[in-house]
Amino acid sequence: SQERLLLGKAQHRERPVAPTPAQSFAVGHQQNVRALNLSMDGDGIIRRHPLFFQTAEGGVEHSMALELALRAGGLELGKGADNGRITLGKRAVTASDQGEFILNYASGREIPTYSLADILACIGEGREAELTRAFAGKVVLIGTVLDLEDRWSPATRLVGTLHGGGAPAVCLPSFAPPPNAEVRRESMAGVFFHAIAVNNLLFGEELRELPPWGLALTAALAALLIAAATMFCHPLAAAGTLVVGSALLLLGSLLLLAANIIFPFLIPILESGGIFIVLLAYRFALVDRQKLRIRRLFSLYTSPKLIEKMLADDRLPELGGEERRVTVWFSDLAGFTALAEGLRPGEVVALMNSYLTAITEVVEEHGGFVDKYIGDAVLAIFGAPHADPEHPLKAVAAALAVQRRLAELDGGPRFMGRTMTTRIGINSGPAMVGNIGSPRRFNYTVIGDAVNLASRLEGANKYLGSTILISEQTAALLPPEVALREVETIRVKGRKTHLRVFEPLALAQADLPPERQRQLASYAEALTLAKEGDLNRSLARLAPLAPHDPVAAALSHRLTESLSSPEGQRQSVHELHDK
Repeated sequence: SQERLLLGKAQHRERPVAPTPAQSFAVGHQQNVRALNLSMDGDGIIRRHPLFFQTAEGGVEHSMALELALRAGGLELGKGADNGRITLGKRAVTASDQGEFILNYASGREIPTYSLADILACIGEGREAELTRAFAGKVVLIGTVLDLEDRWSPATRLVGTLHGGGAPAVCLPSFAPPPNAEVRRESMAGVFFHAIAVNNLLFGEELRELPPWGLALTAALAALLIAAATMFCHPLAAAGTLVVGSALLLLGSLLLLAANIIFPFLIPILESGGIFIVLLAYRFALVDRQKLRIRRLFSLYTSPKLIEKMLADDRLPELGGEERRVTVWFSDLAGFTALAEGLRPGEVVALMNSYLTAITEVVEEHGGFVDKYIGDAVLAIFGAPHADPEHPLKAVAAALAVQRRLAELDGGPRFMGRTMTTRIGINSGPAMVGNIGSPRRFNYTVIGDAVNLASRLEGANKYLGSTILISEQTAALLPPEVALREVETIRVKGRKTHLRVFEPLALAQADLPPERQRQLASYAEALTLAKEGDLNRSLARLAPLAPHDPVAAALSHRLTESLSSPEGQRQSVHELHDK
C-alpha cells in the first residue's frame, strides 16, 4: 500500500530537490514524501538528527526518520505531561527545544546492507521467499554508498566506521571482498544516518545529556580536589592527582555512555588543568623567592649544578658525603713566577682572573664542576654533583679544549700579551664527594687517593715533556677511538705502586694527520725498545722525533742519562722524586 512507501526530498532555499511528479503521484503525493535533510554542527560533524521540518507553507512535518519510526512501530506522536516533552507512544523522546535528538552511533545494532544487484538476482530467479525472510518486518532504506557522493562526517570519525559493510549475499554467488572492504573511513553515507536515527527512535536508544546540575557538581568537586592537591602536596603528587582524576572522569563518561548518557568530561578536566597551572604558578612564585636567595648566596662560591641540586632537594647544604666514581681534573699554570715578573699586584690579579675564567668556562661547558682555585691551580670534578657515565671522556675533552682556548688567547689583550701554558693531570677512581669541613664552615669538594694521583700527574708533565697526562684507569674508560699515546711507566712520589701514563692527543684517531700518526708509531716502538733494555735502538728511533716532540725529547734525555750511568741500563719504571 502507499502508506508503506515513503519517498525522500531535500529542502533547499532556492530549489528543493523533490521526487518527480510521476513518483509523487505513485505514492499519493505529499502525505508520503518526507525531508531527508541532516543537521550539521558548525564543525561539519553530524551529532543530532531533526524530528520536524517547517514546510514551504509554514506548517510542520515529520522528518523521514520520525515518520518511519511511527509507521514501523505503530506509534502515535504526542506531548508528555512533564514539560510537554515529545512522546512516541508511551515513551518520552529526549530532544532539544529545537526538536533534535542526539544520535547514538554506538547502539550496537547492526545495519545489514544488501546490494541492489543481489535483490534483482533473487527476483530474476524467482526466489522472492528468501527476500521475504531477509526483509520482513523491517524498515528498508534505499540509498547509495558511493565513496564520493552523499557522504558526511559522523561523531565517530576519529575511530572510523565500517557502516556500509555488506550482509551475506542472498542470491548472488559468494565472491572475495574487494581489497578495501575493511578500510575505515572518516565519512559515512547519508542513508546510514537515517537508519541509525530510525533504530534510536524505535528502541529508545537516543543519547541524552547529563543534567546541568550534575555537570556543575562534578566540575566543582574536581576543582576542589585539584586545588587542595596543588597547594598542599608535592607538585608531582598534584600532577599525578590530575592524571588519575582525568582517567576516572573518562572512565565515568564511558560508563554513563553505556547507559546512553553523555557526560562532557573535557569540561571538568580542562577546568582542573587550568586550576592546576594557575595554583602551581602561584606556588612557584612564592617558593622562587627563597630559591633566588639561595642562588644569590651560593652563585659566587659554587657551580650552578650544585645550586640546582640543593634547590631540587629543597634543603640547605649540610655536612656529609658519599663515595662515588669520578674523574678528577687538576691543572697548574707553568712558569707563573716568570709571568708575574714586572707586573703590579693588580695586573697579576687581572691576568689570573682572565686565565682562570677561560679554564672555568671550558670545564663547565663540558659538564665539569670547578671545586676550588689553589693560587693558579684548578681542581675540577667530572661526574659530580650529578652522576655522568661519560665523566672520563668529558674530562679529557675539556683538557684538550683548554689547550685550544689558551692557544687562541695567547698574546692577546686578555693575557696582556703573554703566553699561558697549563699542565693538566687527570685520574678516575672512587672518592668521597660532598660537603666536607666543620658545621660552621664547609665546602662541596672531593677527597681521596684519586685526587692525590691527579695532582701528581699534573706535576709529572714537566718531567715527561707533556702538557696533559691521564692515568691508565682513565685511559681504560675512554672509547677506543680516542687517540692516546703511552708516555711512560712511572712511580710518583708518595706511592708504592707504579702506573702507566698516557697523553691524550685527539678525541678521534681520524683527527690526527697521517704524518703525526707515523711519528706516534715511531715513539711507541722506541718506548717498547726502552722497556726491553735496548736503549741504543730506542734512541735511534727517537732522534728524528726529539727536535719537534717534547715528549720524545724528554724520553731521549732520560735514556741518554741511563746510558751514562754506572749500570749502563735504564730501569723499566721511571720514579719521580718531586711532586
